[in-house]
Amino acid sequence: MHCPGKAHIMHCPGKAHITYCPGKAHTTYCPGKAHIMHCPGKAHTMHCPGKAHTMHCPGKAHIMHCPGKAHIMYCPGKAHIMYCPGKAHTTYCPGKAHIMHCPGKAHIMYCPGKAHTTYCPGKAHIMQNLIGRKIRV
Repeated sequence: MHCPGKAHIMHCPGKAHITYCPGKAHTTYCPGKAHIMHCPGKAHTMHCPGKAHTMHCPGKAHIMHCPGKAHIMYCPGKAHIMYCPGKAHTTYCPGKAHIMHCPGKAHIMYCPGKAHTTYCPGKAHIMQNLIGRKIRV
């Protein structure tokens, strides 16, 4: 699916899928296997209550969610968040504000601001920023 303008939604109840949007925000939902989302534009959100997935964004902030094992997120742009089901924790990102709330498995909320909070009832996660430092919780 290609969307050079406004938001779009992609639904895949089975195998992997890819969504590309060089424009505004977009959302991808996949209750099945892994999927990949790429957005060189503005904010975006990826939601997947199933298996692991990968998200790449060379632009603004982005969020990666994995309700299973540890995962890594790399963002050469602004702030970013990495979520993994574990205990409650707070993460600091050198960028705009955003908040991520996950009551169990899936999460889905992106909001640019100044500070952000991440709530995860699961395992450990890793966060890497432009400077290259890693933060474990």
